[in-house]
Amino acid sequence: MTINRTAMIDFVDSRIAQTSDPKHVRQLKVLRAHMLAEVDEDVDALLATISPTRQDADAHLLAVRRERPARRRGDLFLGIARDAVTVGGVSAGGSLAAVVALMARDLDGPAIALQLLEAAGTDLTKTSSAWRHPRSEHDTTREADLAMIDLCLSSLAERAHPSASPLFAPSLDGVAPAYLINAEFDPRRDECEACAARLPDAGVQAVGRTLPGHVHGSFGLPDWQPARDWRAAANAVLASANAAARAGRPVPLTAL
Repeated sequence: MTINRTAMIDFVDSRIAQTSDPKHVRQLKVLRAHMLAEVDEDVDALLATISPTRQDADAHLLAVRRERPARRRGDLFLGIARDAVTVGGVSAGGSLAAVVALMARDLDGPAIALQLLEAAGTDLTKTSSAWRHPRSEHDTTREADLAMIDLCLSSLAERAHPSASPLFAPSLDGVAPAYLINAEFDPRRDECEACAARLPDAGVQAVGRTLPGHVHGSFGLPDWQPARDWRAAANAVLASANAAARAGRPVPLTAL
């Protein structure tokens, strides 16, 4: 399968023109900027849409840290149910969420109810079989991805650090339960599946799903039913996790 990226951008443009929801328009514009940067091979523009850094992770952790005073279940802080904190993201955002979950464990952060990791890059060394054996359906190549990563992390040691590649954390014991969704034709698929396998070995509840027919980012297509199914699954996981956490019950990932 060959992906016509220009046609996909035209499709996103048509959706922007038809959409009145401001939040949806913002999301579509970020998606369009990301796709256009890939077509133009503009690494700086691409980084502007996805650039996670250690400072970003620190800021996310500070945003969700629990207050020190004693509190009751169900109390709110800044409008947030502190017993139902979840972290998640797509692509680089998923990587960032996994790093925040590690930091929450290691730095006495909040008790996170769930990590929702969608098409997450958990190994920035790009050493998996999928990266080394590219397919025509893949959205990028190992060389192109490493060229982008090298602008932020220029050595193998930096790329392999758990703050960049959470898959390489020495231990995953005690991190939050995780739900991982990845795409059949995404070169990041191997590292998502490896992460889904390592977590149960560490005693952490985890579910990994590889959705057929998807490439990296195709979950954002508004009128494609498999993309709707992806988003519906993610929303159902979050709703179930939040309801269980607020009620003081374990998150029922195996039921989803």
